Amino acid sequence: MSDGLYERSARDLRALRKRKTFVVTSAQNNTPPEYDFLAALQAYCEQHDAELLVIPIRYINPTSKLDPQEGDGDVSWDSDLESYLIGNELVLSDDVVVQADLRIQATARNPLASLASRSRGRSAVFGSSQLSMQTVATPHSRLPKLLYTTGSVTQKNYSNTKAGNLASFHHSHSAIVIELRGKHFFMREITWDGTCFYDLGARWDGSGVGDGETLAVITGDEHTWFGDPKVKRGTYGDYGVVPSLRPKYIVRHDLTDAYSVSHHHLKNRITMIVKSLNGMNDLRAELQHAVDHLNETTPEGMTNIIVSSNHHDHVTQWLRAGERGVEPVNAEFYHWLMWQVLQQARMTKRGVVHPDPFALFASDKLTCDTRFLGPDDSFRLAGVELAMHGHLGPNGTRGSLRSLSVIGSRFVIGHSHSPGIFEGGYQVGTSSALRLEYNSGPSSWLNTHCALYENGKRQLIHVIDGKWRGN
Repeated sequence: MSDGLYERSARDLRALRKRKTFVVTSAQNNTPPEYDFLAALQAYCEQHDAELLVIPIRYINPTSKLDPQEGDGDVSWDSDLESYLIGNELVLSDDVVVQADLRIQATARNPLASLASRSRGRSAVFGSSQLSMQTVATPHSRLPKLLYTTGSVTQKNYSNTKAGNLASFHHSHSAIVIELRGKHFFMREITWDGTCFYDLGARWDGSGVGDGETLAVITGDEHTWFGDPKVKRGTYGDYGVVPSLRPKYIVRHDLTDAYSVSHHHLKNRITMIVKSLNGMNDLRAELQHAVDHLNETTPEGMTNIIVSSNHHDHVTQWLRAGERGVEPVNAEFYHWLMWQVLQQARMTKRGVVHPDPFALFASDKLTCDTRFLGPDDSFRLAGVELAMHGHLGPNGTRGSLRSLSVIGSRFVIGHSHSPGIFEGGYQVGTSSALRLEYNSGPSSWLNTHCALYENGKRQLIHVIDGKWRGN
C-alpha cells in the first residue's frame, strides 16, 4: 500500500500507461541530484520520447553535511526532481510494473530480498540507491520475471556509521530503461560514470548522444549443440548485438556442452542409447561443431576469449576416466586426444598440469583470433575481471554471484544461466534453448549477454525472441 508520498492522480497514471518507453531511477530526500547525470537522462528521454520517473526514497541522516535532518518533518526532495517523482504502483502492461509504492531502506544490503513474489506475475522495478537485478523462476510457458532496483540520481549522502558507509560504497548512479514493444518488453540498466553513461554502445552526456567504444561483449553460455537459432541471429546476425556494438573482444563461456561424453549420462542407459542412435555421442563431431561456430560468428578484427568452464572440464574428466567406458565411435579420438595432452603435460611444484583438451583440438582448426584461458588465468578490461566462469568459488567452494561478490573485484561470470547483478558482480545468462533435459520445472534461465564499455561500466542485454532492443 502506498504511503501517499508523491502519488500521481488516476488521470496522470492513465496518461503514463500510454507511453512506450520509460527511464526509472530513485532520489533520496534532502539530497541534491547529480546535475550532469540528470541532464543526460533528460537528453536521453527527449531523444527517445521516454518518460522519466523518479521514485522517492526516505533516509533520516542527522550527520548529513548536505542537509541534516532529525525526523520526518525535515524531509523534502529537490525541486529539480519534483516533476518526475512518483509514489504509486504503476502497472505498465500485463508483464511489467514500476513498484514505486514500496519503500526500500537506503542502507539495505540486499535490496531485492523477499521481493520475488511482490509483483505477482510481472517483472518489476523497485526504487533503491543500489543497482541490482535477479531473475525469478516461472513455469514453463513464460519467461522468468526480471526484478531490478534502480540506483539513484542523487548524490551520496549517508551517515558515518557502518551501515551508512556500506550504503555509500554500493550507491550507484543508475537508472533502468523499460521499452514496451508489442508483446515484448526490454529492460536494461544505464550507469553514470561522472561524465557520461552508455546505452547499447552509444555515449550519452548532458549535451546528447555521441559515439562510444565497446570493449567486450560477454555472451551467455553458448552450448553450441543446443544453441537457440533466434539467439544466435540476435547476437551475431545482421543488426545483432556483436555487429552493432563492434566490441574488441567476444568473451565466451561453455562454448561446447560436452554432451556427447557427459559423465551425467553414464548410469542412464536410455539417454546413452538414444544419443548413440542419433549420432550425439561423437565427441569429435561436437568439438568440431563448436570450432565451426567460432569461425562463423567472429567478425574480422575481433578476438575471442574462451573462459575455462565446467562443461569444457567434462572433456578432461572423460580422458581421466580411462578408456574402459569409451564408446567405439570415440575410441580412436580418445587415444589421439590423450596423446596430444600427454605430450604437453608436465610435473611442476604444484603438481601435474596439462593443457585444455578442447583448446588442443581447436588450435589448428580456427580461422579467427582466439585465446583460451586456463582456470587460474586472469583477463581484465577496464578493471573488470572476465576470466571466471562462476563454477569455482572462494577456497574450493561452489561458485555463485553472491559467493564471488566477497572477492572485492568487479567481474562478469556465467555458469548458472540465470543473469543477475549483485554489488560488484554481473552474471550473464545462456545462449542455449531455455529448456534442456536438466532444468525441468520452473526456471529462471534467460538469454542474456553483457556489454563492457570503455569506461568500465557494464550493461546486461536480454535477447527476447531474437530481439535485443526496442528499435
